[in-house]
Amino acid sequence: MADEWASGAEQIQSAVEALLRFHTSRRMHLSRAAAAGVPLNDSAYVVLRYLSRRGPSSAAALAKNTSTQLATTYRAIDQLLADGYVVRVHDRPRSPVALSSSGEEAIRRLSLVTVRHLDAVLAAWNPDDRERFAGLLTAFVRDAAAMSDTLASSPHAAQAS
Repeated sequence: MADEWASGAEQIQSAVEALLRFHTSRRMHLSRAAAAGVPLNDSAYVVLRYLSRRGPSSAAALAKNTSTQLATTYRAIDQLLADGYVVRVHDRPRSPVALSSSGEEAIRRLSLVTVRHLDAVLAAWNPDDRERFAGLLTAFVRDAAAMSDTLASSPHAAQAS
């Protein structure tokens, strides 16, 4: 346990968990959506964001890749279709969906709100600290993603030594 404290791993774990709770909270999503003028629930936002990053996708692939229940994904797609944010790739039910121009604009507005929020949060930081933080956070995310498969390979790693 002392090694984790010495390395800062527990403090980082706590900070990452708090950041994820805050960023994915319903309240934060509703505030972001309202500020952007994009009335989407959080499930529809997840689908829209995925499509903006990965391109057209089927409901099954969306559910799998966003860790969302298939029924929830279908409801989100139905909402996005009704609101004009996505279109069917082919003219048949249940074909893959893609962002429409309205969906691209919605993502642009949501991203702008997020960037402005981050700018406000970091306003008091000096430019060198902002740049260093961006580099460290980017490296942390990259390395954590690269090592995510190793969690399952060491089932007894959490046991006290």
